[in-house]
Amino acid sequence: MNQKEFNSIILVIVIVVILVGAVEYFAFVKNSEPIAQQTTSTSPQTKTPVSTQTPKVETTNWISFFSIKNTGIKPDFSFKHPTNWIQKGSIDGGDASYIPFYDKDKYSQKCDEPVNGATTCHVTGQVASALVSGPSMAPAKIEYDSEIREAITIGGYQGTKIVGTVKNQG
Repeated sequence: MNQKEFNSIILVIVIVVILVGAVEYFAFVKNSEPIAQQTTSTSPQTKTPVSTQTPKVETTNWISFFSIKNTGIKPDFSFKHPTNWIQKGSIDGGDASYIPFYDKDKYSQKCDEPVNGATTCHVTGQVASALVSGPSMAPAKIEYDSEIREAITIGGYQGTKIVGTVKNQG
């Protein structure tokens, strides 16, 4: 496999992970909005057409993430994310690298006492992650409550775009 094919596979994996994380984040934000109290009206109502368009998400204030600049992880890729996301470290395992993103208002980390020299930490508030891996790494099995798969082509290479809500593992 040549370098161009390798980079294209990595790019497709990164795009899929980012899309899944963004969809999960916006689904969470939409579900966590407070419910307004409904009032009953006795005035005559007129029918108004219901819009079938998806509301546009405001992205002008989003900030950029750059893989090499922010984490040192290659290949170089970038994307924009909401200002309330924070990137806390990364794990570079050689064959694969993992870059987590958290909601800064919901982020917390609690570490257990060391056992045999190893410390386990529990982190909450994650909204997205980027997984960069080569073709030798089988992508992790992600389970969805709902998903839509679409065949896509990027730079002449075929892949699958997955949009869905990741099943709650907690």
